[in-house]
Amino acid sequence: MQQVQLYIDGNRVELFKDETISLTQSIQNVKDPGKVYTEFSKSFTLPASKDNNKLFTHYYRLDINNSFDARKKVSAEIKLNGITFREGFIQLTSTSLKNNKCESYSVTFFGQTVALKEIFKDDELSDLEWLDNFDRVYGPSQVQTAVQGGYDIFADGILQTDAIIVPLISHTENLYYDSVSNQSGTDGNLYYHATGQTHGLEWDDLKYSIRMSLIIQAIEKQYSINFSNDFFDNSNSAYYGLYMWLHRNQGPVGGDDKNANTIILNYLEKLPLLSLAGVNVTSRNITQQGIGIFSTDADISFTLNVSSSAVTFDFLVLDQNNAIIKQDIGLTGSTSYAISAFTTTNYGNYKLAIRSSDVFTLYGTSDVRIIVTNTSSATDYDVTTTFTGDQQIVQEVEFNIRQEIPKIKVLDFVKGLFNMFNLTAYVLEDGTIKVQPLDDYYATGVSHDITKYVDVSKGTISPPLPYKEVQLTYADFKTYTASLYSSINGSEFGEINYRGENPDEWVGGKYSIVLPFQKMMYNRIRDLDDSSETTCQVGWYVDEGQKPYKGKPLLHYAYRRFLGTGIAFSISPGIYSNLQTYYIPMNSEDIFALGQSLNFYPETDEYPGIVNTNTLFENYYKDYFKDLFENKQRLSKITALLPLSILLNYTLADRFVVNGVSYKINSINSNLQTGESSIELLNEV
Repeated sequence: MQQVQLYIDGNRVELFKDETISLTQSIQNVKDPGKVYTEFSKSFTLPASKDNNKLFTHYYRLDINNSFDARKKVSAEIKLNGITFREGFIQLTSTSLKNNKCESYSVTFFGQTVALKEIFKDDELSDLEWLDNFDRVYGPSQVQTAVQGGYDIFADGILQTDAIIVPLISHTENLYYDSVSNQSGTDGNLYYHATGQTHGLEWDDLKYSIRMSLIIQAIEKQYSINFSNDFFDNSNSAYYGLYMWLHRNQGPVGGDDKNANTIILNYLEKLPLLSLAGVNVTSRNITQQGIGIFSTDADISFTLNVSSSAVTFDFLVLDQNNAIIKQDIGLTGSTSYAISAFTTTNYGNYKLAIRSSDVFTLYGTSDVRIIVTNTSSATDYDVTTTFTGDQQIVQEVEFNIRQEIPKIKVLDFVKGLFNMFNLTAYVLEDGTIKVQPLDDYYATGVSHDITKYVDVSKGTISPPLPYKEVQLTYADFKTYTASLYSSINGSEFGEINYRGENPDEWVGGKYSIVLPFQKMMYNRIRDLDDSSETTCQVGWYVDEGQKPYKGKPLLHYAYRRFLGTGIAFSISPGIYSNLQTYYIPMNSEDIFALGQSLNFYPETDEYPGIVNTNTLFENYYKDYFKDLFENKQRLSKITALLPLSILLNYTLADRFVVNGVSYKINSINSNLQTGESSIELLNEV
């Protein structure tokens, strides 16, 4: 008989002498394989002793303020004979009264991995503050940069390579390639004519994607948790190569209203180099370093010459904290503007900016005038100097990652990722959450021969599966090309309905594991003139009616197609570049159909046109489900009186050996006082 000790928030609590505590454990259960399980106990009772009443602050009394909060789980530890058995959480479920006095408290113990639900609550990915590090300007040149090579971004002093890219996924326009047609307009023809170019891909028909590993890092930082690097590691290309398309609203950035995002500032960067009585002007800043004991202030004014009288803009002066200290609003109707002076009397750094929804040129004939008043000699320093060159004022918006990331709860995102790669999780002694594929987890197990502890007087053997097939699929297939595939083939692109290696009319129902993500089918572009292949692959994110579509969050791989078929890319109306390097969206890691695929079923890879057999099912699920559908597979239920040496040392990755047969542990329920355990075992086949 083991002595059981229970600690809640570090305080040992008293137990009833005759109270039994039984703990059920399962890492993956054949009855519900889509879930990651953890330890839980049946409810048990604690006496209303003096110490326990103090711990629970007399929860039964309604007149006590700031009493124990039964809405929350509290950290707890179970020890057997003074040795830690399991750590987790206790939840107070009720109190029992007798003769109007508290007699006992009912509690339930939960394992540590259940804490993720408690930690994440109902938060969404848009609540992850660390993602602010990756906000970008959303403008023609910035999008072109991200299309061709992506952005390497420092965050917390670490360079995140290709953190932000732009894949060739159109949110509205159908992209195609016709080397004969030169019809003008934004019709989506990607062919670049060397002369007389009149059409192409519009820059704002594309959106940014963020490396998915950065979302995992943001989750760790937001909630002060640490996932192990068994799977979540940059060397794991199946994981590190994934991106999430930043598409929160259908159609353009900001939704149907392109002006929904805040117009960003065009900071002036052609200021003249000037130093005068403590005032220093550089190309982008004005610095007040102290104007001397005989000077009262420095007045600064500007003449701004612009390319069109039709444009409207605001002129802003900002301090080092980006606070606006002066602004001239709604300047319009002229090509030259005299901006009244602003006065600096204190130390500080200042930036100048123009805010506008128009595109125009700020000419180099613009000038800055500085007047410093000298109170000693009554002589003023007065200097006027022109800018160093023209500056283009472009219509750009701030692409706020958290405003544009798809709407999904953090918990649902993590669960979706776990289900995608059949990951399992448990908490290590140092608090790290160990995350690894299920097959890798089972590979760490050792064997324990429990033959002599088994109660041979009872037991059952039954088929393991309560269902006839397993469906692994995505939540949404309604984008145009994916829905077209469904209508032609009568099945969804990339999903699998598995019935074993030798399928037949098995009994039972269907078990479905549904990822909360979008399933896209991409298009390898061919020239409409002669059907020759280009090196370009695109996505078209519209619905069956070819209308812009919101859909579910989209995860994709991306391949940087270097020196490929040139495509026409528009950075401003009527102006096109010939891009030969660009990111193409992929359902596979590479263009050779050799790397990891995001399909569960071995579909023909869109780019090379050959079948990729490295499916999610093949690499992460097959070994587990194949055994379950084998005729030799059995679910054995036994009872064993396990000694403390096994209770304290086994893990759910281990095998129990009975009469020379090795079994995986499907679930185990143990009476902690007696060691009597009801065990569900799966024989290895």
